[in-house]
Amino acid sequence: MPDTTQTIPAPFLPTVQAALQACFGTTTIDAITLLSGGLSGAAVYKMTVNGVCYTLKLDTPSAQEHPALQDILEQTSAAGIAPGLYYYNPAAGITLTAFIDNRPLRTVMAPERVIETLARQLRRLHALPAPATGPELATTIAGLVNAYRQQAILKGPVMDEVLALYARILQARPWLEADQVLAHNDLNPGNMLCDGEDLWIIDWDTAFRNNRYIDLAAVANFFVYSEAQEQLLLRTYFEREPSAGEKDRFFLTRQVSRMIYGILLAQAAGRAQPKDYPHNQDMEDYTLSRFGERVQAGTISMAGYEGQLFYAKANWNEALRNMRSERFEAALSRLAVPAL
Repeated sequence: MPDTTQTIPAPFLPTVQAALQACFGTTTIDAITLLSGGLSGAAVYKMTVNGVCYTLKLDTPSAQEHPALQDILEQTSAAGIAPGLYYYNPAAGITLTAFIDNRPLRTVMAPERVIETLARQLRRLHALPAPATGPELATTIAGLVNAYRQQAILKGPVMDEVLALYARILQARPWLEADQVLAHNDLNPGNMLCDGEDLWIIDWDTAFRNNRYIDLAAVANFFVYSEAQEQLLLRTYFEREPSAGEKDRFFLTRQVSRMIYGILLAQAAGRAQPKDYPHNQDMEDYTLSRFGERVQAGTISMAGYEGQLFYAKANWNEALRNMRSERFEAALSRLAVPAL
């Protein structure tokens, strides 16, 4: 039996033992391994109890900042969207879930299977009861944009044009009350686990009532690279052919999602450097395809400053490329016509 007093930080140990006793009728841990984190960040462990593997997450104890989070975790785990939940105590900073033997998603699932699986998981998620209220999407984005303009990490004609075109999206009012659902709001590959057969979504701290297209757009921007794949995502999600309006709202929200990622990654890069650091403002040739090539070659990483700034620029450029397209103008035109 491992010496848990040497593995689990002392402040957490009594509550972890109480959780194990309540869940499994024992405080004996067969094996425990640190998977990630520690020190100042949340620590995640693979833990074996009674011959079964679990994931133990130890985070900073806090008051419940997200009142609906426990309900969301229980609902999503029961629906098979998130790993099974055994214990959750935010005041103690402890979460205990089923262990998923995670494998690189893109290496164990074909692209079309990834898209279909995520579309079905999103359909299940968005069918769950949503919190009664949530932040208004346009207001949330306005706050992001205002903070971004004040920080001025990246500035210039690309960002100015994207923001001007975003104002036109707002005028078209693409986000309907009928599309408000329980949304994850941060569907990047790092928040997905796959064992080669099934796929689960994790890290629900940003989940709240929001527009369905925010989740669909995020999935598309990471996994959809063709018109056929877009059709597959939407057809699988809606379980029918999408309407013209649904495709328009999806397309416009994809560009908004890219803009949001451009903002958030630039801010992350800004935090990695001193306050007055002169960030390179060149936007030429910063594309998503080049970023992907460099990641594959191992010459850049999203975990570092260079990768964060590169990915921010690539998202701004991709948003602008699509916002200058005929499809963008057609979508705005169609949504501007009131439905009869």
